[in-house]
Amino acid sequence: SPTAATSAAATPAAATTTAGHPQAAAATAKRTGAPAAAISSSDASLLRTCGGVADEGFEGMLVGAGVAVVDAQSGEPRPAERLTAARVLSARMARGGIALVEDYLRALAAWSEPFPRGALLVLFTERFSYDAVGLVNEVLRHAGLPNYHWPQAQRPLNEDRLTYSARKSKSLIPRRPLSPAWAAAVQGIFSPVARRFRRALPCLPPPWPETQPPRSADDDEAELDALARTLQRRFC
Repeated sequence: SPTAATSAAATPAAATTTAGHPQAAAATAKRTGAPAAAISSSDASLLRTCGGVADEGFEGMLVGAGVAVVDAQSGEPRPAERLTAARVLSARMARGGIALVEDYLRALAAWSEPFPRGALLVLFTERFSYDAVGLVNEVLRHAGLPNYHWPQAQRPLNEDRLTYSARKSKSLIPRRPLSPAWAAAVQGIFSPVARRFRRALPCLPPPWPETQPPRSADDDEAELDALARTLQRRFC
């Protein structure tokens, strides 16, 4: 999602222009009918989630948003039936709340309209996990500034992340990993969004895995074609 006139970052697994996930407590299980084992009853404040880790109530949030279902007998999660990109993009973290995932194509179209071609640099937040310095320096170079080597940045023991304060950094707080079944379900849920992005902007392939082949056409085929033409003219 664009964060400034000169750079943009996008990831389907986290809403990067908003705060973290809303709380999803035991009431979610009652509303959705999901097994209690699949829904955390903790009402603790949620942290952001990204890259295969989850916060309290994350699975319940997906069920409550209508993009995941849990088999009543086996307890195994799976993406909802006939899940299209349009349906995922219209899903909400909570009833009346913020979007589960931002429509990055529309955001890029809106941000690129008032700027000349080449003014926006599109990056993906996943790169922060393995090349934070390179990513930030790319933003600096795009803005006409020299590279910076971040001499005060620390790499804590057994961590790939860089931080200025290992004691205060929120990114180093331990986070619960998704179970293999939920990890596969999450990738399946966001696969339509990843396919939509790749189709519209083939010159900017996102690092988002696709685990499901298309089952049906998206709801906004004609609109997506028009949006793709606009975006490719501005970015490709």
